[in-house]
Amino acid sequence: MTPEHDATAPAAGVVRFHAPPVPDVKAFLEDARAIVESGWLSGGEHVRRLERAVAPWVGTDRVVAVSSGTGGLIAALSVFGEPGAEAIIPLSAALALRNLEGYERQLLRREAIHRRYVDAWAGLPLRLSTPRPGERSTHKDQLVWLDEPERRRALRDFLTARGVETRPYYEIAVPDLQGFEGNVASAEQSRSLAARSFAVPIHARLTDQEVEQVAAAMLAFFR
Repeated sequence: MTPEHDATAPAAGVVRFHAPPVPDVKAFLEDARAIVESGWLSGGEHVRRLERAVAPWVGTDRVVAVSSGTGGLIAALSVFGEPGAEAIIPLSAALALRNLEGYERQLLRREAIHRRYVDAWAGLPLRLSTPRPGERSTHKDQLVWLDEPERRRALRDFLTARGVETRPYYEIAVPDLQGFEGNVASAEQSRSLAARSFAVPIHARLTDQEVEQVAAAMLAFFR
């Protein structure tokens, strides 16, 4: 890091790495009351509504809602003859439905933030994760890959001092995880990507001011 990188400069406010979307709480509480009063504490109309609402997003006519990722894996195994899957409870379905109401808006916001980063950081010695042509990404994470991995620690420290939270995307490279040892053909490439990557905030609750704070902090490091 060169002398002009004043890592002690006061931050305008901390930009959180993640902030979950907040549904219509009042409407959700009304849903919860209706569910309890209906007597349907598993299955029920809210679950069916969630399955119908999700179907267009996944490109199919039929969706089966389950209570967890584990339940989803169990359900998938059921297709191959292994019985058993957890049922999603109506309260979970009601919350998911309320979150789904604003999903398109969240995606548009994340897409706009991603484009701002792409425009702001054009020409810097880094690359951003971006969807392939013809595909739409949820932009769950905004990865940054540095051309010079040895600068990653200094850059993350600098962003932290400027009030920008970041996260390492791969603390341990995938081929070095116990379950994948010896099973990844591109192990060295994976380790290289892990060593030069980290993630910056891209959640839909970022304000325009916070997005500019992130963009400016990155530019200041390389200036």
